[in-house]
Amino acid sequence: MPYLIILSAIIIFIPLSASAQQQKATGCASHKNFRSQILFDIQIAPTIYNHRMNRKSLTIEGRQRIKNWRKQHENNAWVSGTDDSNWHTQGVTRGGVSMTTNTDLIAKPYDKYGIYYCPYVKKILVTIKYGSEIFIAKDHKKGTCEYNEILAHEERHHETNVTVVETLAMRMEADMPRLIAMMENRYVQKGSVQDEFEKLKQSMSDALDIYLEEITIRKKEFNALVDTPQE
Repeated sequence: MPYLIILSAIIIFIPLSASAQQQKATGCASHKNFRSQILFDIQIAPTIYNHRMNRKSLTIEGRQRIKNWRKQHENNAWVSGTDDSNWHTQGVTRGGVSMTTNTDLIAKPYDKYGIYYCPYVKKILVTIKYGSEIFIAKDHKKGTCEYNEILAHEERHHETNVTVVETLAMRMEADMPRLIAMMENRYVQKGSVQDEFEKLKQSMSDALDIYLEEITIRKKEFNALVDTPQE
């Protein structure tokens, strides 16, 4: 899965309908006699430092990225009309986040005749990986004041992103029991258990994608706080 990071405390609230609330009291939830095991593995890769591109190359590439982004969002009035022809890229941080899930599912009889079964999440492992690559224009010699200032600035972007990934993971972990409970509230015929397992896995993946979408939105907003005029 794709990339990028930071957040202010993402809270996803999905209200239960009246029928869903009733199912929670009398449906599959009332038959569940164990707690789903929820595990998160956060992996922060060592930062890669790139000193091979010159300022001109970084600037051209950066302007093209902005041009492509504006084209995607050309219907948003607030992104039009900005002149970037006078700025030059001295350094840039590119970060990527990926998220994978490994889910163990189990089905237990809903009725005493074994006609209907409840699918449950026995265990879910969410693995989140993040890594940064910091580019500094080779026009700036390593060890110089200019190089060190640019490096310090770009590392603030990296630290910002890492903080967001970790905050996001905590939010997801806190939300996970509620998400699982909502998805487990449907019993099916015995012959449909495997199909329901696949639907449950897809529903879990779709729910977690919401967090990644929020990351993309927040990334520009929060990293903009690092790119102040003083910087």
